[in-house]
Amino acid sequence: MCLLALAWRADKRWPLALIGNRDELHARPTATADRWADAPQVIGGRDLEHGGTWMGVSERRRLAAVTNFRRPHEPAVARASRGLLTRRFLTGELGLEALQALDLNDFNPFNLIVIENDAAVFMTNRPDARRLALPPGLHGLSNGPIEPPWPKTIRAIAALSAWLDAGIAADLEPLFAFLADERPAPDA
Repeated sequence: MCLLALAWRADKRWPLALIGNRDELHARPTATADRWADAPQVIGGRDLEHGGTWMGVSERRRLAAVTNFRRPHEPAVARASRGLLTRRFLTGELGLEALQALDLNDFNPFNLIVIENDAAVFMTNRPDARRLALPPGLHGLSNGPIEPPWPKTIRAIAALSAWLDAGIAADLEPLFAFLADERPAPDA
C-alpha cells in the first residue's frame, strides 16, 4: 500500500477510521481482502508471492498497514519482504514489543503503522530505523518520510477529515472518489 490516512481516536463516533490504496507492483499475485485460511482471526489482502500483507486487521484488536519507501534500486531481493512484518504482527507471532525490537534494516524500505488495543505506533527503516508512538489525531503515510508529508498524504488526510466533519458515515463515495484520484503531485 502506498498511501494511507487514518484518524486514530480523533472522532467520537469512530475510534479508528482509515483509507488507503495499494499502488505498487500491480503484476505481483495478490488475494483480495478476506479471512485468511491459515489464520482465520485475520482479515486482509494477501501477497501470494511472499505471504505477507499490505494491510489487515485481527480479531485480537490489531491493525497493521505498510507502505513501501521509494528509493532507487529497491526492493532488494536479499532483504525480507516488509509484508512479513504485518503478517507476523496480525497473526500474533510477534507482539508490539517484539515487533519494535526487530532489526528493521533486515527488511526492504518501509513505513509501518501498527495498532494494538490502545497503542498506535509508526515504524520505519528509512532513512534510519525509527519508532514513534502516534498520539490521537489524523495521520498519513505514503512512499516517503512521515515528516514532512508528501502532497498526496496531505490530500488523503484532508479527504478523511472532510468525511469525518460531514458526519454522514453511510456515504463512503467521497472517500472512494478521493482514492480514485490519479493526479500526480508536481515534481517540486
